[in-house]
Amino acid sequence: MIRRGRPTTADLRRRAAKKAAWARMAARLERGDPVTWRAAIDRLGPLRAELFLRMMNSPALQFVHDKVEGGSTFGQAFEDLMLSGIPLDDDARRTIAGVMQRLANPDLAKLARDRNKLRVFREALALGEQRGEMAEQMRARLAKEFGHASGESLRKWVEKRDRERS
Repeated sequence: MIRRGRPTTADLRRRAAKKAAWARMAARLERGDPVTWRAAIDRLGPLRAELFLRMMNSPALQFVHDKVEGGSTFGQAFEDLMLSGIPLDDDARRTIAGVMQRLANPDLAKLARDRNKLRVFREALALGEQRGEMAEQMRARLAKEFGHASGESLRKWVEKRDRERS
């Protein structure tokens, strides 16, 4: 997320981690070290990784992969698959259902992300209180880690999520 034209601290950390991972991968390739399957899959996005792992046995998912590599969007590729005569196996059906759900409800992913962030925040706050730290100090430290401007902005974010849940 970008605030006022600047990337957040968390975004900068993610970018640095990706850049370092790519540099490690390039160094391995230059040395001639073999690239592991795990490393190759980690480089892919979650949707592409899921398709890659399942397409090895599925002609339907191989069809989708070829369409996407050819420049189609995932939605268009799945639509073309539905209109084609390619038989669908169980893996393909589950994958297609998951992708359609994600495409139809993009807010579900954000909701899950927010729910996990809220859970981690509350656990960290509880651990800090057990150690005897002040809640305000903990919020200020956690705000930096979660990419918020201050402890107060994090507190407001948590309150907003609590109101949305009730």
